[in-house]
Parts: sequence; C-alpha cells; structure tokens
Amino acid sequence: MVLVASKSRWVSMVFAAILFLLLPQFSGPNIIRNKGPFGVEAGFGSQVTLAGAQITGHTGLAVDIYAHSQLYGTSQLQGLGTTQILSNGTTGDPLSTAIRVDGNSEALLRGVNISQNNGPAILALVNSSADFSGTTFNGNVGVIACDSTSTMVSDLAILARTPTSGVSCTTAHSLGNRLISLPAPAVPDSTPWKAMHSKYQQGASAQK
Repeated sequence: MVLVASKSRWVSMVFAAILFLLLPQFSGPNIIRNKGPFGVEAGFGSQVTLAGAQITGHTGLAVDIYAHSQLYGTSQLQGLGTTQILSNGTTGDPLSTAIRVDGNSEALLRGVNISQNNGPAILALVNSSADFSGTTFNGNVGVIACDSTSTMVSDLAILARTPTSGVSCTTAHSLGNRLISLPAPAVPDSTPWKAMHSKYQQGASAQK
C-alpha cells in the first residue's frame, strides 16, 4: 500500500484509537510518503504499531506520539519487512525530528531504521520515554534528544551515550531493554485465492 501526495496529514488518531501497519515481505512495505507536515500522529491514549512500514518525505514529523500514547515499531516479526523512517523534517525547525514522543508517552523500537532525517531521530518531551535496541541511526542530526523530564533505555554502549555521539538523554536504569516475546503473526495463505482468480480468468476467457 502506497499513500502519496497530499497537503494534509494522512493519519491522525485520538481518544484510545489503535493503528496497525503490518504487511508481509512479499507484498512490499506499507508506505506513507510525501503527505505533508505529518505522517502519523496519535494522542490521548492511542497506540500505533509499525511493522514492515515506511514513512518518508514529510516536511514535519514522521511520527508524533503525545498525551499518554504509545508507539511500537519493529522489524523483528517473522515474515514482515523492515520498518523505516526516512528523510523527514525541515532544516532550521527546532522541533524537527523523525519521532516525537510527548506528554507521558512511550516509544518502543526494535530493529527500526531511522535515517536521513532533519533533526534527531527521536525527540522525547514532558515525562516521556524511549526504549530502543537494534535500531539503525544514519544521517540524522543526532540519535535522541530529551528534556529534563524524559529518559531512554537502549543497547548503546556507554561511550556512545554522550552528546558528542548524538545522545542528549538520561538513561533511566542499567537493567537493559524490556524483553519482548511476541508470537509470530500468521502470514496468510494466498494459494486458494490465486487458484480462484485463475479459475475466474479461465472462465472469462472461455466466454469471449
């Protein structure tokens, strides 16, 4: 699924809304591209899951999570592709970032590729947190920036948790990332549908 070219936000969710963007590798990624100032925003107790999704080419945030909401981004589910957040934001905007987590919100990232964004890959504000591991950061203006109330937990080496390495955030504890054990989603068997489509085509050709 590819969604392109709009001057307004594509996905805006509030009040305990839930969004899942998951697609098997053979189907290609879900792409939210060039959709204006935001890719996805979720607030007021909402939850976003990105697996095999790509968000790219926005003038503002790729993902905006606020007001007690959660983001789960992963590339580690069997049969699903890499989640990528690429080339978002605007140079000179102090709030420009790939992922903003704001207002008692949380980002949980596993194996996500966050690259070539204007601003830090993650911006955590107002008592929010980011838990990330196996994540690729290339070509952003820093890895993560936090205000004084927000924290992170990561698999970054201690020497890489410094402002000179692009990390301006306090590590909440030294106990490591949260362990996540999720059953692999069942990839749909498309064989019966393909057979039905082939039979339909044969019948349609016979009637010509």
